[in-house]
Amino acid sequence: MAYTTVVRMRRRIGNMDENEILDVEIEDTIEKADALIDAYLSGTYIVPVTATASANLLRSLSEEIGLFYLVRDQIPRGFMPQGWDIIHAAFEEARRMLSKIAKGDLSLPGATALATADSPVWGSTVGQLPAFDIDHETNWGVDNDRIDDIKDERDAVGGSILPRDGI
Repeated sequence: MAYTTVVRMRRRIGNMDENEILDVEIEDTIEKADALIDAYLSGTYIVPVTATASANLLRSLSEEIGLFYLVRDQIPRGFMPQGWDIIHAAFEEARRMLSKIAKGDLSLPGATALATADSPVWGSTVGQLPAFDIDHETNWGVDNDRIDDIKDERDAVGGSILPRDGI
């Protein structure tokens, strides 16, 4: 999924399109720009980012980066086109913003963050009593009232998951 389109990039190019830049060249540039965006974000978010709330920002970043690549690839060596400083500065600003997003200084609204060991999505059963008895099967017949014993153990620590009036 591309963050921008050929049509939008053509609007950004404007009168620079005098050299008859082909759609395929623009598509390649978009792919290259989006790959850079995804490379920055892949350590923090699931990529490609599909969140609608982040679409305008990602589209803008893709266009700034894509415009830089497109102009850079079109110019002969040693020739600096008019406005190159502005295009280059916008590219560097886009990279700085991506770096801040990757570090967590900025966030992407609605984007799905990667789960980490510190994330609340990870669970742990450390310190919890098992839901089922984990004794070896040779001990299963030792106590016919084991379910009541397990319930009493849980009630003693305040962690009963069994119904009070049930089993």
